[in-house]
Amino acid sequence: MRQITDTYKEIYNSTYDMTKDADGHSSFGYFNIWGKGRTTQMQCDISGMLSAVSFNEFQLPYFIECCEMHDNTLYHLDGPQALHHLDALLSVSTLNAVQYTPVGIPGSDPSLYPIYYKILNAGKAVQVINIETDEIKPLLRAIGTKGVFLTLRTQNYEDALHAVEIVESLR
Repeated sequence: MRQITDTYKEIYNSTYDMTKDADGHSSFGYFNIWGKGRTTQMQCDISGMLSAVSFNEFQLPYFIECCEMHDNTLYHLDGPQALHHLDALLSVSTLNAVQYTPVGIPGSDPSLYPIYYKILNAGKAVQVINIETDEIKPLLRAIGTKGVFLTLRTQNYEDALHAVEIVESLR
């Protein structure tokens, strides 16, 4: 992990220096995030196969180190099998946001609201993915709009504008 982390930091810093805009903004395209400074998404998909003890010993210290080098951080929590690491992740002060990928249910499913509440109540933002326009209102009425980043599945420009209108009406 030491070698991987050192290599990651070297490559990230080199890439950031080449791709940042004039104001220092950067992005992580796959998760549609952008921000001022070093902005990234991190993940450990194997975490679903790690016990809390193993995760905290072998992954968490390096994750914290990587969070500390960035200005904006999003963690991709991959599936219900990885949920037992959520408390450890939320304890990281330099983690800004969590994106949870449920398996077999839409991101707007009410059974996920307690997970979103937990993330938001820990002072982190939450990214909810693959939301249909008609799912926006019930979701945001339940969890609020502050700290919530939605990625939508829209059919056309008009549908996207309608989604923005829905969100604006709930602020």
